Amino acid sequence: MTNSLDERFAQLLAGHCVRVQPGDRILLQAGTPAIPLLEELAKEILRRGGIPLLQLWSEGYAEVVNEEASFKQLEGSLAFVRTAYETFEGRIYVQSDLNTAYLEHLPAKMWSARSRANEPILKAQFSRGAQGAFKWVTTIYPTPGYAQEAGMGTKEFARLVYRACHLDVQEEDPVKYWTSLQARNNDLAVILSERSQVELRGPDCEISFSIEGRVFEGDSGENNMPGGEVFTAPVEGSVQGWIKFSYPVTVGGARLAGVSLTFDEGKVVKAEADRGQGALRALVASDAGASYLGEFGIGTNRDIEKPVGRGLLDEKIAGTIHLALGRAYPEVGGKNESGIHVDFIKDMSQQAELLFDGEVLYRDGEFLI
Repeated sequence: MTNSLDERFAQLLAGHCVRVQPGDRILLQAGTPAIPLLEELAKEILRRGGIPLLQLWSEGYAEVVNEEASFKQLEGSLAFVRTAYETFEGRIYVQSDLNTAYLEHLPAKMWSARSRANEPILKAQFSRGAQGAFKWVTTIYPTPGYAQEAGMGTKEFARLVYRACHLDVQEEDPVKYWTSLQARNNDLAVILSERSQVELRGPDCEISFSIEGRVFEGDSGENNMPGGEVFTAPVEGSVQGWIKFSYPVTVGGARLAGVSLTFDEGKVVKAEADRGQGALRALVASDAGASYLGEFGIGTNRDIEKPVGRGLLDEKIAGTIHLALGRAYPEVGGKNESGIHVDFIKDMSQQAELLFDGEVLYRDGEFLI
């Protein structure tokens, strides 16, 4: 990690992802390990005439609040964040944990409280984002914790992140790359939007749902960096079947692995995990919309070659799909509401296929269109 890469990273986030304009108020949210990037972001936002505002936390602070706060106190502690999401022009959230499982011990009642406290914030993010009034991006900063989780050295993991964002080659324009990927993903989105029924078939996977009246959108790294996917929202109440996901995910400091979900008439009726069983069940039960799907996405990023245990990266891998429990994106026609949006990822690169209206359009990790 070098100053030059952090500088390029900040330029990409401020210029391409949230497109800072003079007077824009941009909330920066991150943990203390991301301070080098935050400093570069502040410079870049100021140079563009924007106004950076900071929400910085340590894991110890977050642990104390989540363990000790009543619901009223937890809700109150998020008042500034809620105001920012409801009134500011944008936000940049930087995943930057040193310990990826520091909240894994939380009791079920705290997961429910977190979901309820976060619901108006997530609602503002998704609804104002769909209207173009709130420019938001979630990204990741390389930390020793993420590297260890991936079974990699810290420098090796950093190279993977910067390569996935197309920042590591000085002669390459990352914005040009993301613009070209947008064109390809938009072409896929147009074709898939013409279909009305989806089936996922493969190892540990037999699930179907309607996308009637919904549309797909292509991702160009604006809301997630790195980006690379096409996505939509299943019709609420239409999901049937069972799926076991391939990769672990970390949700608010809890590690979930070996997750399997069974759906009936759209709702999760059985949720199991090899690790994090209590957190998973608490998550699914956290509010009325948490047990329904809010997103179906297909990864298209070929520069992330292997899973690293971070959903933001793994869900973009070409050859994977992801299903998200919770709030749906209204811009694709989704209607599900929830205080959570959690992606679970499935490898579809071997002996697997996606059928759209009964026609195989994707097999073994490759589109056939």
